[in-house]
Amino acid sequence: MIYSKELIHDIIGWDINNWFQAIPFWESNTGQDLSKCYALEIGAENGGLSLWLALQGCRVICSNIGGVPHETRVIHKKYNVSSLIEYQDINALSIQYADTFDLIAFKSVLGGIGRHNKYELQKQSIQQMYKALKPGGELFFEENLVSTKLHMFFRKYCSAAGKDHWRYITLAELSDMMLLFSQCTYKTTGFISAFFINERMRNILSKIDQLICSHINKEAWNYIVFGIAKK
Repeated sequence: MIYSKELIHDIIGWDINNWFQAIPFWESNTGQDLSKCYALEIGAENGGLSLWLALQGCRVICSNIGGVPHETRVIHKKYNVSSLIEYQDINALSIQYADTFDLIAFKSVLGGIGRHNKYELQKQSIQQMYKALKPGGELFFEENLVSTKLHMFFRKYCSAAGKDHWRYITLAELSDMMLLFSQCTYKTTGFISAFFINERMRNILSKIDQLICSHINKEAWNYIVFGIAKK
């Protein structure tokens, strides 16, 4: 499908050039027929992934702990996909479904779940998502990485997430969490755009990330990881 700038923004929300890279990766590497899937988005405060999935033809549960904001429903109505989306209050640590979904998706969720250095809760949430997937189902994930000491310094003193005590994962921890799955493929991206809160600057610097930094950085230096894990 063709993605306009407005649609990309409504799906991704911030640092869109880097985070949007997950979308073509998922589209190219999934074994699912997205037009026939029953899907769940976890941590869907803005509902962007639910919007993307519904535009593919998926039936989607758009979920967030504490419920989904009204503004999210308005965005879904704008694209005429509300008939495919159901809204639920779901805690990722205690998902009430088992062997139910063809596909589960989340974006930037684990850091908040692991606040105050609670890796065991991050791992528990992935176990819950695994449980909720049908055999052969897929987990579409996109998450913040620890990246470099410079990134962590910036987050601690300059970003809201740092002040909220988010816990950023390492690639080794990602591999550990995904051991339940029969296979997992991922890519990393994003480096200098993480240091700017202004979205206009992020868009400019994300192009440098993709043209230059992606060719010289070590994989673990990037601050975004995205991929697919198959049950």
